[in-house]
Amino acid sequence: MSKKRIIALVVILIALIAGGVYWLLAIKGVSADVAVTSGRMVGRWDFDSKYVSNGVTKVINTAQENVGDGIFTSNMLTRDCIFDTRLAPSNMCGVFNGSSYVKILHNTSLEPEQFTIRVNAQAAELTSGPQWIFSKNGTTTDNGFIGMAIQKYSPQGFAPGNYYRVGAFMNIGGGADNLYLAWTYESQPKSIGYWGTYAMSYDGSKLRIYNGNVLNQEIAINKARKTSNGHLYLGRSTNTNKSSLFNGEIDNFEIYNSPTSIFRSAGNSGGTTTTGGTTTTGGTTAGN
Repeated sequence: MSKKRIIALVVILIALIAGGVYWLLAIKGVSADVAVTSGRMVGRWDFDSKYVSNGVTKVINTAQENVGDGIFTSNMLTRDCIFDTRLAPSNMCGVFNGSSYVKILHNTSLEPEQFTIRVNAQAAELTSGPQWIFSKNGTTTDNGFIGMAIQKYSPQGFAPGNYYRVGAFMNIGGGADNLYLAWTYESQPKSIGYWGTYAMSYDGSKLRIYNGNVLNQEIAINKARKTSNGHLYLGRSTNTNKSSLFNGEIDNFEIYNSPTSIFRSAGNSGGTTTTGGTTTTGGTTAGN
């Protein structure tokens, strides 16, 4: 076989291999925006199934991981909720009244170094400070803290009203200087009573927050996350100040052990990338 023919065959072979790789990536939904991984759901609390044990009401973790059920406070309620207007009111959600919350005992499976956390939530009442959809590992200045909160704000160009945004919080290193925040943005700000789908993820490089499965903001951190052993709370932070407890409804709280495992594309983020510690884009910094 001539040298030219051998070179031609090698070129054809390389092209076939490259084409096959491209085809596989296309099938798996990999894009330049965000890579899809095969993460495992380690926890899901959807409020559809609950039971009473020794006088305490608990919500079942429906993921196939033995990470524990959620423990209700005595005044915690559930009800039929419509978090998607296309759905009938046939699924239950947790009703948080500004003093009730759910406690999920610590489990190492709930502490992946890289993660995606997703939730449906709506606010019924807003306060000047943050209201915590969830939190884990102490307060915002504690090393290993993660959480998501709704916070009232006044968007430019809109008349005063009960508008809010959602923030993803993570502390790597301890102290206020190592608290990282990413915020949702709204071209049409949301007000109380609106059901939203929010998610935060960390891949060891960037903290990201999604609104309706669309990337809104990403914060460059480039640090390994320190895991911790604090309990997980829905509807509050470790700080039990009444103004920081969530007032509204929460459904379908999910934790995955890899980043962006539930999104095929980040879309057109329109957000910003920030490096450094605490970010206060467009409003005030949320506290504990």
